[in-house]
Order: sequence, then structure tokens, then C-alpha cells
Amino acid sequence: MKKVIFFIGLIFITSQCSSQKIMNPSGTMKNSEDIKSAYPVDTPRGITRLKEKEKIFLANEKMNITFLKVIDDNRCPKNIKCTSEGEALIEIEVMGVYTRPRSFIVSNNKTDGRNSFIFNGKKIILENLYPEKEDTHQGEYIIDLRIESTMK
Repeated sequence: MKKVIFFIGLIFITSQCSSQKIMNPSGTMKNSEDIKSAYPVDTPRGITRLKEKEKIFLANEKMNITFLKVIDDNRCPKNIKCTSEGEALIEIEVMGVYTRPRSFIVSNNKTDGRNSFIFNGKKIILENLYPEKEDTHQGEYIIDLRIESTMK
């Protein structure tokens, strides 16, 4: 009888953990599922996805790319109307097989052309920065990069 009560209690506790509520500084509640949905699940074709401080070697391009950090995140918070979209600045380090490391600062603003740079004949474009801006940032940043050849 004690085993049955123990297992029922164990099942109850584990079911409560998966639907845990998280309090925002504004006093509203968020489900843990809402936080997970702020991050992408699938990587689209032709996109390289990196977490903050992650390094990846791209064999076809013969280069290492490291997402160093988010320098500044002044994007308009989600679900708030702003006069401008705002901007986030990201530092990325790139190193070719036969080159020294070089750092670039890119913006998520696609209209002024600062969302890309050229390195070793490749154009590296910042496509997305996750998660979307919220009242407080919890978790790590993730970026999507697209790499195109500048030679046709």
C-alpha cells in the first residue's frame, strides 16, 4: 500500500514540474512552454545556427565562426508598440584555415547593410537573433547566419 501511495505521489510531482509557472518582473505568469517557444526548433536549409560562445568549423568554407557575445540589445520588447524597431549588436569572430582571427560587429537591422560582412570571399549575413526581446533576458542568445559566395 505504501508503494502505491509513493508512486502516485511521484507521478503527481513530475506532472507538476513540466507545467511550472514562472513569474515575470511585471507580475504576470509564464508557462515554461512559452519560454521554450521563444527559441527555434528547426534549422532552415542554408542556415548556420550558433549559441552564444559557440564555435563551429565549416569545412566547405574552410573557416571557423564563433558567436562571441551580444554587445548591446536595444530591440523593442515583444508585445509592446515602439516608434522604432531598435537594434542589437553582435560580435562574431571568423578565422580561415590560413588567416588570423578577425572580429566583426553586425547588427540585426537589415535595412542599413550592417547585418553582414565579407571574409575570404564569403558574405556572412546575420538572419535572426533569438530570443525576441522581452522585459528581462533569461537564457542564452542564438543567432542564424547565412553564408554566400561573393564570387559568381
